Parts: sequence; C-alpha cells; structure tokens
Amino acid sequence: MGKMKLTPRARSADTSSTRAAKKTARQNRRQYQRVEVTLPAIVSTARSDIKGRIINLSLGGAFLLLPDLPDLSRPVSLIIEIPKVHVMVVAAEIVRFDMRPIGDGPYHRYGVAVRFLNLSKEDRLLVSNTLLR
Repeated sequence: MGKMKLTPRARSADTSSTRAAKKTARQNRRQYQRVEVTLPAIVSTARSDIKGRIINLSLGGAFLLLPDLPDLSRPVSLIIEIPKVHVMVVAAEIVRFDMRPIGDGPYHRYGVAVRFLNLSKEDRLLVSNTLLR
C-alpha cells in the first residue's frame, strides 16, 4: 500500500486541532486567571517611554499592544493606569512578542507579553478586587 496523501482540507483540520490542543495545554499551565481588559499603560525603559494599552491581565503578568518594541534584554517599568482608581508601577520582564498588522497596509504594532517581577501586596489586592471579578 502507498502512503496516504493528505488533502488541504484534511491538513488544515489536523493543524487546527493541534493548535486547539496546544492552546488548552497552555491555559492549563497558567498559574493565574487572565481577563480581557483595556487599560492605558506605559513601558518605561532607560531610553524611552512607550505608550500602549494592556489587553490581557493576570496577577502574574500582562499582554500589551505597543507601537514600538522596547529593549528585550532588560526588565522594564510598567506603569498601569486603572482609571479613576490607581496608578501601579511594576517591574516586568518581556517574555515574548509578536507583530500584529493594522488593517491591510504596511503598518503594525507589537504584541508584548510581560511577567511581573514585583507586584506589591496592595496592587495584587487591587487587581484581584477590581479587575479579576
């Protein structure tokens, strides 16, 4: 018997089920609950401040959309504004990033995942009580 040839349809079904399984496994490994948010934030480095927004937050880290990519080799200061409530300043390390297109043109922004290095007890309580409900 010869080898079975996968059709494009069969290949894409296999790929999508593999992606779904990987996503589920990744979510099961997460230590903290994540929530979708829209919060203004500034990534502050020795060279510049980059204004962006947080779209995903947990007690362990955040996922931001930024117009520029900060220095990946050093921790950053992340200034998170919870409107009308509080401003948090947290040291964070960048753990991964990707590029995300804006529309159909040549423009893009960066998706940047950070891990918090020093979320204070007060900020942890604030995030738990106001955002993770």
